[in-house]
Amino acid sequence: MAFWLGKYSAQRIKMDLLGQGIKNVTKDLKSYIEARMELLVLNGSEKATQILGQTVQQLFVISIVMIGLLFTLLGLGFYLGELLESNAYGFFLIGAITLFFGILLLIFKPKGIAQKVQAQFMEEILAGLEDQNTEVESPKFLPTTKKEEVS
Repeated sequence: MAFWLGKYSAQRIKMDLLGQGIKNVTKDLKSYIEARMELLVLNGSEKATQILGQTVQQLFVISIVMIGLLFTLLGLGFYLGELLESNAYGFFLIGAITLFFGILLLIFKPKGIAQKVQAQFMEEILAGLEDQNTEVESPKFLPTTKKEEVS
């Protein structure tokens, strides 16, 4: 009878160890899933920040170019005003030319510009995803060794 109780007790201990192992695996799996979700959020935030930074930089460059264009058109208006002996005529001529090109852009609505911007945006996103997928981190617990050449 004692033998049977000892065998039962050993089986019970094995079952308890198996139950603890399953609990540990589920706890580790839960930790892994939480870590992956956190990594996904961090990577998404990093990519969004990168895109925002590039957008701000491009807007700054466009602003500088537009200010330069404004002063160039002002100078051209004054120059044409001197040639036509009236500043008003110079600015009217520059305004008419600018208005003409603006109306042409409204009428023909160049879709190529929007498609180029969309293509560039998608390229940046896909490049970021490819970079993220190709980065392979070595485990932290394994030492990295360099192969030494034997002379």
